[in-house]
Amino acid sequence: MLDAGAALSAEAWAEEEFGHADLGDKRRTRRLTRMAAQAALFPSGKVSEV
Repeated sequence: MLDAGAALSAEAWAEEEFGHADLGDKRRTRRLTRMAAQAALFPSGKVSEV
């Protein structure tokens, strides 16, 4: 089971690292941060499965 604290920590990390990326659209930046947070929570496997 996923720890809520870990999820918040991963989201905070992703936002800090990628939240200011200029990808031309806020939705792209939001998608990047969500993908990075998921990858941090589940580091094994393929990116396409995250």
